[in-house]
Amino acid sequence: MMIDKKTLIKINAIDVNYRDIEDFDLQFDVMKYILSCLSDKQLDAAKKLIEVTKVFEKNKKKEEK
Repeated sequence: MMIDKKTLIKINAIDVNYRDIEDFDLQFDVMKYILSCLSDKQLDAAKKLIEVTKVFEKNKKKEEK
């Protein structure tokens, strides 16, 4: 998937602003809104990506020790 520079800048701005939300309930509301825009297939793919990333991160930490 190729993302153009303009879109990448928008994604980065959203990411930075999202991370600045300190209240977890508000974070959840924003994430729920964003994810509600995805289809069930896209939600499943996002869930799988998160699971794979967590395993990768865990293995990376083990290798660093």
